[in-house]
Amino acid sequence: MSDWVGLFGNYETVGKQLKPHKTETLNRRQSESETLTPHRAVIQINGTYLELIDRWNYQRGFITLLSMAAMIISFGFLYLIIYFGFFDSSPSSSTGNTIMGIVFLIVFLGILWGSWHFFRRECFSYTHYPIRFNRKLKKVYVIQPNKKLLVANWENFHIGLQQYSRSGWDVRFSLLDDQEKVTETFALPYTGFSQYSSELLQHWEFVRRYMEDDTAKASYDAVTEVFPIHHRKETLKESIERVCLLPDAPYDKPRTSQGRLFFWGLFPVWLVFLIGRPFSIKTSKIPKFPDWVEQECKIETNDPYDFEQHPKPKLQSEPIKPFEYVIYTALLLISIVIFLGFIDLLSLAKGENSGLLKALFFWW
Repeated sequence: MSDWVGLFGNYETVGKQLKPHKTETLNRRQSESETLTPHRAVIQINGTYLELIDRWNYQRGFITLLSMAAMIISFGFLYLIIYFGFFDSSPSSSTGNTIMGIVFLIVFLGILWGSWHFFRRECFSYTHYPIRFNRKLKKVYVIQPNKKLLVANWENFHIGLQQYSRSGWDVRFSLLDDQEKVTETFALPYTGFSQYSSELLQHWEFVRRYMEDDTAKASYDAVTEVFPIHHRKETLKESIERVCLLPDAPYDKPRTSQGRLFFWGLFPVWLVFLIGRPFSIKTSKIPKFPDWVEQECKIETNDPYDFEQHPKPKLQSEPIKPFEYVIYTALLLISIVIFLGFIDLLSLAKGENSGLLKALFFWW
């Protein structure tokens, strides 16, 4: 669950001092890369502000379906526990069975509560949690998962590469108190597998240059497309496109043959995202910054760096080669067989046999 750090609770650094062996301070005045990479995380860009998606948006949908499955299973077990505990008057019931029933009741109530908590971070919440950088006022505005608004000056943040798991690093913005303890924090959308990741440093450079350069030109030139979800919900097509981006990280490259092969080879995994993401988006509402923030971020008329006024052609995927269609079909069929076989194994563990594989081969 390391990729979802900060979504279901505070970041691991909040209330603590930053650990030197897990933190590498970044100098906002110093360039870390000649390349600027937005990683398709831009919602809006103009001469006044840059708005990005949250770090969890790429993987959105997985937690939705996983928590729904956990809640359904928990409800099923709770029904059985309550039925046999309160309505079954079998003489074989004993004190030991009653105690065990109470323990299982507490356990599954806990699972149900935890699943609901996870579910509410992606569903019946906000469609995304935007991060806005105002280059003119040198301010940062963040709508957080708890729906609170974080506002601070650009210069007040400690900015550094932060290790959040054994192999995960992000660009972390932290506010520190007098004892150097973190009071508030957030991370840029793109994460890397190392503090030396060129894509991660390029992503930081994209934001740094936007806030530190005299104009927004360099960052504007680096953006090939925006994800305009500030005034509307993403469409079903966009949800599918976002899921299809996952096998192709870093995301600013055109979709490759290798990424497509990876997608179809693990289709049951991506299917979880394809089902969960649209559901989470449709049940949530679009976040809105307060009116006073919008006043501070007013876009100038005829802004040459306003992407909405001056859009660019979208990135085009690599053309699909004829032999790929055969490979995709074979990988899809193999993945379906593996998925149905997994369901059969689960049913066998319960002493039943769903017979899905047998039914599939029957129709073939």
